[in-house]
Amino acid sequence: MLSWCFDFMAKPLVSTDIDVTREFPALGHAPVVEAVVEWRAEPSVTMKSAELRPILEQLFPGCAIQPLRHVHATFAEGESGVQVAEATEQMGFRIVSEDGRIVGQIRSNCVAVSRLEPYAGWDEFLPRAKPFVQVFLEHFKPTHFSRLGVRSISRITVPTGEAVRDVTKGTATPWKDFGLESTSFFHQDTVRWPGTAYGVRLVRAMDPGEPGEVGILLLDIDISLEEAVELVDADRRIAEMRFLKNRVFFSTVRNPKHRFGARR
Repeated sequence: MLSWCFDFMAKPLVSTDIDVTREFPALGHAPVVEAVVEWRAEPSVTMKSAELRPILEQLFPGCAIQPLRHVHATFAEGESGVQVAEATEQMGFRIVSEDGRIVGQIRSNCVAVSRLEPYAGWDEFLPRAKPFVQVFLEHFKPTHFSRLGVRSISRITVPTGEAVRDVTKGTATPWKDFGLESTSFFHQDTVRWPGTAYGVRLVRAMDPGEPGEVGILLLDIDISLEEAVELVDADRRIAEMRFLKNRVFFSTVRNPKHRFGARR
């Protein structure tokens, strides 16, 4: 009987169904400072950097193309003391659009594309990211993807006199029993989305600023899938991950349309 009472009084759970047709509000002033989409796969074809660069220059005219380098350092004890030897290896290229808003990284096993602020929305971002992965598919010819990722980092202003609990839901309150409230914190939550293989990582970090100044809440939502994905199935998976990213954001931030405005 006691168990029945608890079940009856329990708060209904929010649906965890994935519905990519669901529309979320398009915010007039989205707080996103960086949105990222990533495709990772092992190549079946190798290509030297000197061969890839002219292809990138032709496909991305006007963009700044910079080599990505990895430095290996080795330490050894010698007669005159510790000796350090460095070796540099080029790992791929970083491509920056003329307006500086799109930053792509292409390696032999990975493509990651970022959209920097101001964020104009997914429908503007994804078409600008697709050419980067198309280059990867055409020239490195992977048979499948091994990891996909969708990430969003937001910077939210907390005005003076407003508590962080008025901005975001579900923050940990370890000092509640003492009558205290955290003004600065770093919280990280990691879950597997029910019924799926999607990993969800939510990071909230609060910087209250100096007395009398506005505070800054950083909200980092990272959706990942680490399993083999057929090439033809990647778009569907990315769409589902985008849905989860939005689902987490609009379930975490209080009154987002009032706070950031809405375009629809």
